[in-house]
Amino acid sequence: PHYLTEDGTSITTQSLGEFVLSTGVDGQEVQARTEPYGDSATAAAISALAFGVSDQRVMVEMDGTVTVDGEVAPEGEAMEFGFDDGGAIGVWRDSGSEKARAVVVVWPDQSTAWITPNGSWIDLRVRWQEATGDREGVLGSDDGDPANDLTGRDGTAGSEDSTEDVVRSWQVSEDESLFDYDEGKTTADYIVDDFPKEVAGPDLDSAAAACEGVPEGFARESCQYDVAVTGDDAFVAAYEDYGTRLAGDASRRSLIEELTTVLTDLGLTGDGGDDDEPVPTGDGIELSPDERSGAESTTAGDTVTADLTGDEVAVYSFEVSEASTLSAFSTDLSCPNEDYVAGEAGYAFFDDSGAVVSGPRLACDDDPSNAEIEPGTYYLKLVGPGTVGVDVNLAPS
Repeated sequence: PHYLTEDGTSITTQSLGEFVLSTGVDGQEVQARTEPYGDSATAAAISALAFGVSDQRVMVEMDGTVTVDGEVAPEGEAMEFGFDDGGAIGVWRDSGSEKARAVVVVWPDQSTAWITPNGSWIDLRVRWQEATGDREGVLGSDDGDPANDLTGRDGTAGSEDSTEDVVRSWQVSEDESLFDYDEGKTTADYIVDDFPKEVAGPDLDSAAAACEGVPEGFARESCQYDVAVTGDDAFVAAYEDYGTRLAGDASRRSLIEELTTVLTDLGLTGDGGDDDEPVPTGDGIELSPDERSGAESTTAGDTVTADLTGDEVAVYSFEVSEASTLSAFSTDLSCPNEDYVAGEAGYAFFDDSGAVVSGPRLACDDDPSNAEIEPGTYYLKLVGPGTVGVDVNLAPS
């Protein structure tokens, strides 16, 4: 597997077992299980991921099986349900399939993990809401210092040459494991000390042509490595789809800071004072006075869905009683992070003056912008053609 640590250091490891990727913040845990990729004697892959969300557990396997506290997540093409202490999980399945094609885990503070099962491996990216400096594990500390990201469980700083030793120091113990096991198995059964059996370096040049369309940097380098080691070009499509947004890329502190800067420039963050004029993040969806006056009332936390044909729209109003952070989850997450295109199904949020506070977004995308809003009346506008489903989320600022 390839990881980008919290502060942007790239790590490649072929150790087998179960490992703590991130811990140190109460109720926010991430663990990974790695096994040989197919019949390979040299390449390991993430075969399962486990997440601690407050006192509950989520496990996602590479075949798309999803369990919550040991129970298989309910069937359905799109399934979202909340955790006891806040947060939610979204499970998206193809029609007629019991296996997930995409999973999103959301912690109570709106930190997010995106998981894509690919049959033979799993892709992961994590975005923490706050860089605390307290996190540790294979993904390192989120203190802004890349130099200390490769640090063992005992606090000893490692180097590129000692990567495997550092990773193995984060082997999951039976007491801390968040995984489910078949009867008679434990975390110890996944440890293979003599892997990889061959240590010759991969011929990266042989995979250069296959990965030519992947964005330069971490994603292309990882693509070339995986294709060269496994001989399987199935990795190319995944790297092309996600580019640099792979395996922890979204959790890097530098990216979070960059995103915050962009949102501030757009007027979507700030102290909420009179000078914080909401500024649209895109063109294509506007709200008229007549639409505001005819809006249907809803409540934040509810899921609103509309089947819209042609240029039909649906407008909902909701009240905000305290300063809050606004975000939304789509019920059809099939195009994450794609730009909105005018004329396509989508949605946007507006304040009582009709100004955009967040969006527009495609109907098949979440809105993770976390716009800071003050008490008042707000509006959600859905536009067609197509089915648009949105779960409105508010978190106290």
